[in-house]
Amino acid sequence: MQASDGLAAYREALSNRKGEDILRAALQTFRTNGYHNAAMAEIARDANVSTATLYKHSVSKENLFAMCVEGVHAVGLTENAVQKFLGEVARGDLASINLPKDMEIGSVAVQISW
Repeated sequence: MQASDGLAAYREALSNRKGEDILRAALQTFRTNGYHNAAMAEIARDANVSTATLYKHSVSKENLFAMCVEGVHAVGLTENAVQKFLGEVARGDLASINLPKDMEIGSVAVQISW
């Protein structure tokens, strides 16, 4: 094994770890803030990577969100886990809506169908 092979293996392992950190930070940010209020800069900060590194791993917020949904599904979790994740994201989006104080919402239901 040459030194360049060792360096390449190290770089690949580091990139994979950063990718995992990005996915973990994105999952938490989407759950907390919802999709629309999730900022790529915040995800990068929480993952301890630069925004350039974040965009190297995911070309857009839409792509990163799709990776999160696929990641939740890929780790062997049930469709209920995916639905729960999407429900948390929807609640984060709904929490950011500023309604007039005199307007009441009895209930808001989010249904995800497969």
